[in-house]
Formats: sequence, C-alpha cells, structure tokens
Amino acid sequence: MIFSAMTFLYLLPLAVLPVVFHFLLRQKRKKLMFSTLMFFHRTDPRLHRRQKLRRILLLICRMLLIAFLLLALSRPMIQGNIGSDTDLPVVIIIDNSASMAGPADSGHNKLQLAIDGARNIINTLPENTQAGIMLTVDDEQIPNINSLTTDRLGMLAALDSITPTAATGSPAKAINKADRLLTAGPVGAGMVHVFTDMQDSEFARAADFKNAASLETSLVLHRIATVENEISNISIKNIQLPNQRILPNHTYYVGVVLQNQDYDPVTVQLRAVSSTDEVFTHNITLGRKQISTVPIELTPEAPGAYTLDIKIAGDGCDYDNHGYAGLLCDETAGVIFLGSALHYGALPNAISPTGKGLFTGLRNIFVAVDDLGKQITELNPIMIVSTYDIIAQLHEQNKIAILEDFVKRGNNLLIVPSTRYNLLAKPDELVLPPAFNIKLAPRQIYSKPIKLAVLDKKLKLWQPFRSQSGSVDIGIVAITATHFLKLDDSWVPLLGLDYSKAILAQRQIGDGHLYICGSAFDSNWNSLPTTPAFVVLAQQLALQSATFTKSTRQDQNSITITAGQGMPAHLAENLNVKLSSLAGSSVNYSGPADKAPAILTPAVILHETAQRQIAITVKPCDLESSSIYLSDTEAQSFAGSLGQTEIKVVNYSSELKYSTYQSRRRHMDLFVTMLILATVAFIAEGLFANPSTGKAENAPVIDTDPQRRQGK
Repeated sequence: MIFSAMTFLYLLPLAVLPVVFHFLLRQKRKKLMFSTLMFFHRTDPRLHRRQKLRRILLLICRMLLIAFLLLALSRPMIQGNIGSDTDLPVVIIIDNSASMAGPADSGHNKLQLAIDGARNIINTLPENTQAGIMLTVDDEQIPNINSLTTDRLGMLAALDSITPTAATGSPAKAINKADRLLTAGPVGAGMVHVFTDMQDSEFARAADFKNAASLETSLVLHRIATVENEISNISIKNIQLPNQRILPNHTYYVGVVLQNQDYDPVTVQLRAVSSTDEVFTHNITLGRKQISTVPIELTPEAPGAYTLDIKIAGDGCDYDNHGYAGLLCDETAGVIFLGSALHYGALPNAISPTGKGLFTGLRNIFVAVDDLGKQITELNPIMIVSTYDIIAQLHEQNKIAILEDFVKRGNNLLIVPSTRYNLLAKPDELVLPPAFNIKLAPRQIYSKPIKLAVLDKKLKLWQPFRSQSGSVDIGIVAITATHFLKLDDSWVPLLGLDYSKAILAQRQIGDGHLYICGSAFDSNWNSLPTTPAFVVLAQQLALQSATFTKSTRQDQNSITITAGQGMPAHLAENLNVKLSSLAGSSVNYSGPADKAPAILTPAVILHETAQRQIAITVKPCDLESSSIYLSDTEAQSFAGSLGQTEIKVVNYSSELKYSTYQSRRRHMDLFVTMLILATVAFIAEGLFANPSTGKAENAPVIDTDPQRRQGK
C-alpha cells in the first residue's frame, strides 16, 4: 500500500483519544445510604451487561471514526500487476541542458552517455511496443520526439540529431509531459526513464517534482556522474551591452562578466575577436567564487552590425567558455539646437564638424521655437540644446511642458548662456520654470583666467578622460567670465572652481537629465573651446543622453537574452519577423514572431521587421555553470522525499535494456473507501450513543410508593 500524505499516518495514535477521555472523565462512585437494597436486587442483571457492552462498542466506533478519517487524509492506494509487460509503453527523457556537455567518468561527455543509454532501450524494445523521446530543453529541430511511436528507426534518427545546448532544462516539466502522454495512451500507464547529471540548479526544489508524475507512471532517474574539475571552472555569467544608441566613430565597451564557480583561484585568458578582425586579449585572476567584469573596447567605423567572438582559456571546463556579443550601429543621431547657431559659439562644431554626422555620427539640427513639438516627434533627437532666454520664452508661453516631457522620457537637455550676451536679458534676471530648479548668480568677469577642476570624477561622463589609476584629466581649462550656479542637493556639480562655485552641473528629471552651464562655449568666456578635451566633452554630453531607460528600453536596437529563453515580449508582438545569424548558432527563420524558435546556443541574431532591425546577443545560461551536483546519497534522499515508491534513482549503466527496470502496476485510490468507512463508524456511534428505549417500556415497573404497596 502507498500513502501519498504520510504525515497523517503519524497522527494515527490519536485514535485512542476516546478511551483516554473515557477514563479521565469517568464519574467517581459515591457512597449513598439507603434503607434497603431490595429494589436494586430486583433489577434485571442483563441490563447492566448490555450497557457495559454498548459503552465498549461506542468507544470502538469513535476510535474507528478517527482512524478512518486520518487514513483517508493520508491518501492510501493499493497497487498490483495488470498483466504482461511486453506492451507497456516507455518514454525516454534526455537532459540536453548545457551542463550535460561536460565530461563523465568514462571520458565521454554526459550527453553522449545519455544518448547511448536511450539507444540501448530502443534497440531492446519488444516488437510493436510504443516508445517516445523527450528533452528537458525543447528543441524544435529534433524530429520524431514528444509522441509515442513504434518507429524504431525514427527514434534512433532523433537521438543522432540531439546536440548540446547552452540553456537550462526543466526535468519536472518534461516528466509531467511524459506522464500525460502515457496516461492518455491505450494502456493508461507506462515507464519514464530520465538520463541526467542531476545538477543542483535543476533538482534543488523537490516540490517541483512531487506532482510531476501520477502513480500510474513508474519513474527511473539514471544519474550520470560528473567528473570533478582539477582546475576551477570560470564561466561567462553575463554579457553587458552598452545601454545607449550606438553611433559611428565612438568607442563603446562590452562588459564580459566572468565568475569562478569553484573555490580555488585561477588565472585565465579572455580573448575576443571582432567582426573587423580586431583582437582583444586580457589575463585575469579570479579568486574563490569571485565575479569580475572585463571591458572590451569596440569602435564602429560605419553603420551596420558588429560582433565579438569571446572565448576563455585556462580553466577546468570547456563547455561554458564561449559566447558572442553583437552591436547594431545607427547611421546618425540628431541634436536639436533651439534658435540660431550664433547663440552657441563653438558647441555645434564640436558636436558635428560637418553638421551632417560624417565624422561623429551626430548631426546638428537648428529648429525654430514654434516648431519644437513637431520636430521632436519627427526627428527623435538624442539631446536638445537651448539658451536661458529661450527657456524663459517657452515658460512665458506655457510651452515648457514640451521640454519637460522630453527629459522625463529619458532624454537630456543642455542649457547654456547665449554668446550674444549683450543683446539679451541677463540669465540671472530671467524668470525660469520652477520645475527645472535653476538659479544663477550674477555674471563675474576675471582679469586673469582661473583654472577649473573636475568635481565629481566618478560619473560616466568622464570615462574618456579617466586613466587606469582612476584619475580624470581634461587638461588646463580656465574661465574669464561665468555665472556661478546656485545648486541645492538635487544637483550634481561637474565642473567649477570648487563645489560651491560650479559652472557645469546635472540634475535628474524623470528618466532623463538636465545639464546647465554658467559659461558660454566661447573663447571670450573660457578656454575650453581651444582645448582637445572640448570636442570629447561636447560629444559625451550628447551621447550620455542616448541612454535607454525602463520606459525606452523597447527602443534599444542591441539587446541580450539567455539561451532557450525566447524573444522578449515586445519583440514577439510583431506579426512577421525575419531571423538570421550574424555569428554563432545557425538560424534562418521567417514568419510570425510568436512562432519563432528559441535560440539554444550562443549567437548573435539579426531580428528584422518592416520597421526596424535589432541585434540580439544570445548568452549562455549561467545557472548551468554550477559545479554542484546531487551526490548518490543526496539523489536517493531526493527520490525518498517525493513520497512515491515507484520512483527510483540509479547510477548510469551501459548495460541498460528495456526490461531492466520494467514494471507494470495499477493503483487504486482508497480515499473514498476510507470516507465511507468513516461515515459508517459515525452512524454506528450515533446509534450506540442514543439506544432505542423500546425495550425499556416493556420492562417491569417497580412501585416505590409505600402506601400504595401496603394497599396492594
């Protein structure tokens, strides 16, 4: 007999509670003085014996009621053989997750042993016996799987088509699918063989397996032992792409996140080769369980797709040492200047010398204030540059909400004094929008230039100027005229004499940033336009505004997904899509986006629709790099925790045959039976607790009145 809820069996001793209460609550006898006992002697002695028997039967009924209820809650089942074994169907599940590409004791990889074990079962199938093959990682490229068949050659061909993946699997899901396939079949029962390395990441939660298979299915887990690494394993945990629009002739960094999966330090070499044949190598030492990011520099020279082929050498395991990264470079991006170029000094030339993005990928667009809303919608700029007097004009016309909304959506706004200073109102005298929180001190002019300093050196804005030691150097920059900024805690000072006298600062508004400058980009105000750092700084201000945020993430054209994960939801919404390989796994698909196959190995995929192109980096699943596997003892404990006797965990054997673990049992649930018995006990308890008084009416009546007795 099998009990699915063993906990209630431990409560069976509670069935004796009626007896305990009977003795504890029994009334104590009291001595009473009577003048005579003649009336008691005339009582029928059989009545006392019947009452004693009734009390015993009442206790028994109450005990049986509790016992049957507890047995019903423990879900008892009985099993028995249901005939010949020869036609019992079997489903073979092969763990094709990434860890199965690792070495086994025999010198082969674990996946090959799993395929060999499945082949042995299929080759020894009795004639006309149905069988099926399933995978823990769904692979639509494998034929003749996920169904029962008697086509032995077709199943063998399917086994030959199975290849390693870089994805994590779901053994519980595969077992559940196999169980539904078998119970829906003509026999209604069957065997499931699972070939797996029992990696901790896939078998850590026993609860996932408790209801994966019904009791009509017998389950055998074939544990394939993993060879322990002599050297620590370093895996690719993640591939971090630049979170901004990619433009030609700008340097970007791809972060390769490495993790030491073991406890001993190890030095490995990371080697990356770009699609333009640039080679990057880096030696890195990682300590116990350490995670470290290696930046790889990539500078696109023209619009189009760029890829990196990334490999690790020198660790103890090879299957998780390979990955790819892909970037899609835009042609140009626009920077809107409000008003005339005469107001902005050297800034437009620094952002785009030709104005058309020939060298920088940035193009200058000068827009009249009245056309601002329309131009933002049509041009989708990465930054807007304005002067203080135009900001005051928009505020006065109640149009400042256009710029405020532009910044909140994740874009940036730069506000500077006009170089035509003498013809306009003083910036410190203007009425500026309260939402921007801008306050300027009156203009100060210095007879001798005063050197400026970088204030907050940790910001990403200063990355091009940062040395290996972490210091930031923009050269010698001095000012002769400026409005110092009056900043509160919402602002971050960037450049100035000191923190109390900043001339360049930034403040976050929504998902974007507002930059304000107190000095015009003109040699009459400061020496910045004459320094080499000016061009880089101006373009950094524009490029920093190309950062994607949560609200604009779906506009990103270079993204990362995990192998086997499927496309992000916003990409699956398109009706038709074309997928093609740029590097790695071979993919060629055209059709509905929601039917696109999952990518199971590292690759860079070009995702094309009628509206846009996206470079998708498919990285290996980092869960599969874990060096923790269930030991033989842990595996047996895992099987025992499921509470089903028809689950076995065995070590892999090359001598496996169809009949080795074959059994055919039928189970009958006794839950209803126990409830019926509990109901019968309840009814019987009621009858004994309230016996019929019919016989008592026919009993002789004893007259206790002395006068009446004497009259008789």
